[in-house]
Amino acid sequence: MTAHSAEVEKLAQFGGYLARFLGACVIAIGVLMNAGCVTMPGAHSFTQKTAAKPAPPSWYLNQPANSASALYGKGTGASRQDAVNEALAEIAAGLRVTIKAETKQRRTYSGGQEAMSSDEQIEASVNAIDFTQYDVAQSAETGGTHWVHVRVAKAALAKDLDQQIQEQKRALDLAFQRFLAASALAQSREIPELEAQLDQLEANAISLATLTDYDRSTITRYTANHKDKLERVRRNMVVKIEHGRHTGLFARKLEELLTQRDIKVVNGGSRSGKTVLSVKSEVKQQRYGSAYISVVNLKVQAMDERGKVLNTYVKTLNGASPTNYDASLRQANLKLFEAFVDDDVLNTSGL
Repeated sequence: MTAHSAEVEKLAQFGGYLARFLGACVIAIGVLMNAGCVTMPGAHSFTQKTAAKPAPPSWYLNQPANSASALYGKGTGASRQDAVNEALAEIAAGLRVTIKAETKQRRTYSGGQEAMSSDEQIEASVNAIDFTQYDVAQSAETGGTHWVHVRVAKAALAKDLDQQIQEQKRALDLAFQRFLAASALAQSREIPELEAQLDQLEANAISLATLTDYDRSTITRYTANHKDKLERVRRNMVVKIEHGRHTGLFARKLEELLTQRDIKVVNGGSRSGKTVLSVKSEVKQQRYGSAYISVVNLKVQAMDERGKVLNTYVKTLNGASPTNYDASLRQANLKLFEAFVDDDVLNTSGL
């Protein structure tokens, strides 16, 4: 190759490098311009503006005050119904505050124990109110935004609440008839739901008493008496634990857990009149290298005093130990009990 040819080849290579470099620069500038980071000389920069929300009508900010006969709320939304829903939510929020203020010093009694009316009851009461009767006092639409004032008559709301209270009480009377005829374990499974229904009944009575001169003492006594019945079922529950030789540790941990819940536990005697937790297992043991392995297939059945199985729990886990099978079996028992607690088996069984 001559000196001239070599020089030409070097220039060609340099030209290729330069072209690639300039191409990369053009791409980078384009990216920066799209990101709004660079303004080319002589170019006009601009910022996209979001359309401003239209100003509300003059009447919107002058919301009527609540009166002896009505509650008021205001709302906006992309549709008229959205605006109405926001106004009703504002009325509900105001009602929550009113009920909390008026019940702050009130007391409820259950089992002879004094306790404050809970905010949870108040929250549930208001959330459960179905504002089926309301009037849209004023409304307007500007620029795709709807504005409303909503009026709820206290008399209509009170009538709805009174009807709900009567229906809830009738439903609870029937539920407790079935409850008292059921087995102890079946009763225990129903307690959380019945307690929630009693709380809702009491909360509705609180709401109605806030709106009117309604005397809620009858409902307060009703809920207290029925909660006492539920508590007696809890106290009278007796559980018999049955287990085999491979699940002794699991059974002892289970007894400790039931005792913490104030449930009486017995290990001997007959099943008569008792709820039974039957703990059965199948165990396979083998060596894996230097490790001792115990694989435990656990089956726990909850049976009422009539022998009816109401819940079954099955779980298989293994334990390992470098020393012996007893240690690996102990580890498997502990792992099974931890899974039993995590899976909330006692609550699903009614205990």
